[in-house]
Formats: sequence, structure tokens, C-alpha cells
Amino acid sequence: MDKRPPRLTNDQIFAMNYIRSSHLQIPVFKQDITNLKMPFVVAVTPFPRDAPAPLTLNYTFQHAPICKNCTAIASNRYIKCPDGLNWLCQECSTKNEFSDKFQPIENSLQSKVSIVDTYFPRPQDDPNKILPPSSRPSFYFLVIERTDATINNGLFKATLDKIRETILTKNKGLFSVFVYDTFLHFPVVNSESMSFSMSTIMDLEDAQLPPAESCFFQLDSEKELITKYLDYLENGIQVLPPMIKLFDLVKMLNTFAWRARIPIVYVTSQVDVGTSEEYRNLSLEILRNTTSMKFMCLKPAGSGPDFSPLSEFAMVINARVTIFSQSQVNYLPTDIINTMLEPTYVDVLIFTIMPPCFKIADVKGNGLRRSEQTFTIPYMSPNDTVYFYIDYNVGKIDQASPSVQFQVRFIDAKHQRYIRTMSTAFTLVNNISTVASLCDYDVFIASSYIRCIDKAREFDTSSAALEELSKVRGEFTNDSFSKLFFLSLDPLTRQKIECALSVGKHFLIPTNYPMILGRSPIDISRFFAPLAYKFNLYSTELQGPFTLSGCRINSGALYIQLNNSRGLVLLSDNEDVNKWVEAVGQSPISDLIATICHERVIEIIAPSISADHTLYRHVLTCINTPTK
Repeated sequence: MDKRPPRLTNDQIFAMNYIRSSHLQIPVFKQDITNLKMPFVVAVTPFPRDAPAPLTLNYTFQHAPICKNCTAIASNRYIKCPDGLNWLCQECSTKNEFSDKFQPIENSLQSKVSIVDTYFPRPQDDPNKILPPSSRPSFYFLVIERTDATINNGLFKATLDKIRETILTKNKGLFSVFVYDTFLHFPVVNSESMSFSMSTIMDLEDAQLPPAESCFFQLDSEKELITKYLDYLENGIQVLPPMIKLFDLVKMLNTFAWRARIPIVYVTSQVDVGTSEEYRNLSLEILRNTTSMKFMCLKPAGSGPDFSPLSEFAMVINARVTIFSQSQVNYLPTDIINTMLEPTYVDVLIFTIMPPCFKIADVKGNGLRRSEQTFTIPYMSPNDTVYFYIDYNVGKIDQASPSVQFQVRFIDAKHQRYIRTMSTAFTLVNNISTVASLCDYDVFIASSYIRCIDKAREFDTSSAALEELSKVRGEFTNDSFSKLFFLSLDPLTRQKIECALSVGKHFLIPTNYPMILGRSPIDISRFFAPLAYKFNLYSTELQGPFTLSGCRINSGALYIQLNNSRGLVLLSDNEDVNKWVEAVGQSPISDLIATICHERVIEIIAPSISADHTLYRHVLTCINTPTK
């Protein structure tokens, strides 16, 4: 008998960008999944990075055939009844009548795919103007510190240069840069006279900015004016000490930006960040009225501020916090621009439809669970993920292939409403060995660490996260029953789990929480267990992949895949950096890297000059942490 898993269809491969389950097949009996010591988790990533967008139905959600009982939209798993007059819901098995009230299911796109976008117009919207959701940002808004900490190292100028190279090539959208030091400086744009004036706010408390539209330049008609403004920012403002408080700035600019759905990218280095209590109170105050915020934090050359107060704030409102070292200054402008170019989806609500045999035990992500079936997030960016922990509602499942559906309501960059429907079904097997061999262990690693952070937040102490991690290791790798299946895994998967669970004691700290909670399974897995490939300047093929624990490189380099859309080329001590910089951009090395590279930025690191490099220190910790 052939025990190999069935070959995946193109639709199933596509769907894995959006939905990943810890269990690709599930046992018939609840007791079996309990014995495996591996929670049943479905990771939902509504807007995956670098994945093709779903197709859009040519009719609105209001006209899509849905189940009268559970409101699931009919998908490619619906069943047409023999009478030809009815169809069975793939989620709850309710019989529904084919009706002229809805679009026909047969031969429609809806019946052919498991993931689809549907226009969901408001009463005032034109229901006939159906277009795919827009992912192109309408606003490009940067708020950057302009002090010695960003000028002396060239970051401020390099960022403006990168804006000239990239943002100014766009022909649509609105653009602005605010700068801060002792005060806040921003432009007031007069489109009629094609001019701008510079305004300064000296006291942020109770200060009010002008309407948002008067502070932004139009990319389609004011590029010359933008160039003058960027030149003025570079040369026309005196350098002042960092006396402003980032918290006051965040509070004021959220009020300024949220009504127009303007995402904000902050670059900060030396100014006072504020306290955890201030950010905790602000997050609760603005939870329903917040805009998208992403913080790029550069550690100053000397002593600097504590960025950790941003962490809890980020987890409540789903902000991003990334901390960079001085060694990364040359790469940081590219990261800033890439972040500005990322799409943002707002007012996200995930409505979950389960078959009767399942129930939702818990939901974890950077948002708020509003009811048994709904989870809301103020806004989402690419790869943001929500984790649904599922339990059996029955001791034995009788339904042949239980199906789950997630309906994600969101507003796109053009302020139009859509519902992204994502369905997935599970094959039942009565063989626990098959279940264990077909688990997605990236989801297991991710869900385990999210569970640890959840404990830390519950008890307001990071030690609770470490205690929970110890419990996870005891439940999974030390349990005699589950250990049998763990030892039968392929070596790379086993090493990845061992590395991830071993290094966690070093990485489970509050400043890292925003890089874990709410991120995709692959992002979290590679944060704790990066994968590496070995090669040299004359290689024609790569050695790997392998995990980093105990890895030593005496010559050549490692290409390391990390979680944050960047790859590292880590050189051995005796390699010439300049030769590698030249080689990475040319054949054959560039062709070799292209076969494995999915990252948007590649950094070359030489240990002798990168001691303070944040990612180098991260990788070094992975290398030096034993798995036993």
C-alpha cells in the first residue's frame, strides 16, 4: 500500500500561502491528537508577502451563494445534491437551495478555488464597479529624527537620497516627511502657488496640526516641489539637540493621521522614547482609532534610550518595532523605503466558521477577540498572522473531510471594502504515525512561542515565558509517546525543532516580542532556527540547508535565511570583504544565491568589523547554543 501523502493540487499549494495548519491530516479520535502533545493550530495569514493575490469574483459578496445556516460562502468543496436543486455546505453540511437570488455556483470562479476576494460595497458605493483590492499605498509618510545621531552617520542624507531614487518614481499617491529634534517640523503645501512653507511646533501638548491634505505633496504633479523640500530638509534646518519625546509625537500624530488612514513610518535613535505605562495607556485609548505605525529604531553610537516601551504598545495595536545597530546604517535606508512601500489593510475582521466537530479553544494575535467567531485587528501588513487553536467538539469525528472557513473583511488602500474568503479541509486518518509525519513543524514552533509570550503578558513578567517554554519542551520532546514520533522525523526537521526550543531562553525577551507575536510561521521559525547554506567564491553549488547550532566556518561563507525579509552572507574571518561585495553582485555567485534567496535585502557581514551588528549577534547566539 502506498503510504505517501497525495500530491497537492495547484490550488492547495497556492492556499498554503494563506492558511497553514499544524496538522496536514488529523486523527479520527480526539484522544490521539491529545496523546501527540502537539496543539491543533491553524495559522491564518490574510496578506502574505510575495504571494499572488487571489482572484476577485465578478459579483459582490451580497450576491455570492452562502449557507443559510452558518453563512459560509460556497467554495470548491461544496457538494451538489443528486436532485440538482440543492447543494450541501462544505462546513456544516446544511442543505441549501439553488436560488435566483444568488449567482449560480456551477462553473463560477467561486466553485473552483478555496481562496477568493469579493467586493463588499457599502450602501453608498457603486456595486457595479468591481475591481481587485488595491495594495498600492495612497500615502507615503515618514517621520524621521534629525539629530547628530542620524546626521553624523549619514543616515538622514542617505534616506533622503533613497526617497529621491524610489518614491519620486511613483506617479500616484501623497507624500510627506516630518522631521523632529527639539521640535517637530513639517511642510504646509500650497498646490495653487506650487510652494511650501515650513512650520514648527515647539510644544506638542494640546498642539493641533493643519488638515492632513495640506501637509502632503502630490506625486503626480508636485515632484519638483518635493525635490526642493528634500533639499531644504538636508541643508536648510539647523541641527538641534534631541529634546522632543517620542511618546508625545506618537500620540499627536495618531490623531492627525488615523481619520485619513495614513500609515506612519517612524525613524528614531536618540530621543527619549517614553515609559511603558504611557504606551500601555495610549494603546488602550486609541485601540479603535489607531493608524498603522512602524518604528525603525537605530541604537546610537553611545548610550541610548530604552526602546522596550514600544514593544507592548506594538503588540496591542499591531505596530512593528525593529531595532538596528550602527553596523546596519548602510542598509537601513533601504529598509525604511521598503517599509513605506508596504501595503496596509485596515479595519480587519476575521469571521471564523467551524464544522460542528470543531470548536475554537483560543485565538492569539495582535488584536481583540470580539466574540466566539470574530477577531479584529486595527490594521494588517504583509505576513501578519493570527493563530487559531482548535479543539475537537466530539470524541470521534464522523464527517468525512471537515472544512473550516475564514472570512476576512478589510478596507484596501482605496478605502473600498472587501471580504477575502479562505477555506481549508482536513483529511481524516486512523493512523497516528501518519498524522505525526505530516505535521507542519514551523506552525508548531510558532504556536509554541506565541503561547510563551501570551503567558508573559498574562503575568506581566518575562520569566513566565521561560517557564512556559520549559513546559513546552517537557510536553513534546520529553514525553515518551510523542518522543517516538519526534525521533522518526527527518534530520533537518528534528534539528530545527531542537535548535528553536534550545535558543529560546536567549531570545524570549520583551524587545523581541513584536517580532514573534502575530508573525507568520516561517518568520517565527527562522527567527529561532535560521537555515544556512555554505559556499565559497568558486562554488558551483551550495551545501545545505542546515541549522546553525555548533556550525563553524573556517573558509568561505554562509548564506543565512532569517525572518525579516533579509538574508545574511556571513564570511569566515580570513575572507576579503571587498571581493565578496563584488562577487555577490555578479555571476556565478549571484546566480547561486538566487536559487535559494527569497529575501529583499542581503547583508554581507565580516565578524571582525561587525561585533555590534544586531543580526550577527543573533546568529552568533544560534551558533553557540547547544541543542542538548
